[in-house]
Amino acid sequence: MKNFTVMVAEDEILIALDMVDRLRERGLAVIGPCMSLDDCLDCIDGPQTIDAAILDVDLAGQDVFPAAMLLKDKDIPFVFHSGHCNAASLPADLADVRLFQKPTGVDQIADSLCPTIN
Repeated sequence: MKNFTVMVAEDEILIALDMVDRLRERGLAVIGPCMSLDDCLDCIDGPQTIDAAILDVDLAGQDVFPAAMLLKDKDIPFVFHSGHCNAASLPADLADVRLFQKPTGVDQIADSLCPTIN
């Protein structure tokens, strides 16, 4: 069976490393952590297959929304994970994307993206 691959976009290193470790413990393959918008865009356009993504809304002072729109255009499921954003402040094109407030646990986020993976 093919590994389910999750891209993690998070610029806070301790949160990022914890997310990556917990996702790998669940048996998921991980791309990242992407620490900037440019990192995200490079990964999305790169050779790896991304099955889903977890996006911090603010990456080093830049909105992650261009990467989110690219994922949406490619029909790759994703969620937002933020400590500073609320659903009402998401762009209209992304208003239907699930937003998890920090500090939501990685397991809950992963379950929403890949519920068939234990």
